[in-house]
Amino acid sequence: TDADRTAFDALNEKVAAEYDKVEVKPDLFVDGQLTVTENVADMGGMQVAFDALQLALGTSGDPGDIDGLTQAQRFFIAAAQVWREKMRDEALASQVQSDSHSPGIARATVPAENMDAFYAAFPDVQPGDPDYIAPEDRVVIW
Repeated sequence: TDADRTAFDALNEKVAAEYDKVEVKPDLFVDGQLTVTENVADMGGMQVAFDALQLALGTSGDPGDIDGLTQAQRFFIAAAQVWREKMRDEALASQVQSDSHSPGIARATVPAENMDAFYAAFPDVQPGDPDYIAPEDRVVIW
């Protein structure tokens, strides 16, 4: 509906504004508008994957902590590790200016930071921490 489209567009603007604040190197920021579609996809994919984990654990049973980490903690750590990368500063600058995908550091952290489940998994992340987003400021599109 028109109302759905208006609400979706408003959420996309919030996502773009959030990513505009992501500094990947000193004075080098993600272009939230350039990357908004991929960022929304990353956020939705993370939520769907976490929901799938919860369904699987509900069906198969939760094996409990492994190496001192809950399944939710292991999920978020694994999701972040997927985006590990190393590149020269020039390549990173080029990516930020021309690629519709955010750099790995943003893809590794921002989607999780917008999920309530992240804070439930890591209750020590509190206001004032660099990875903390207040509940009312978290963007949930899907």
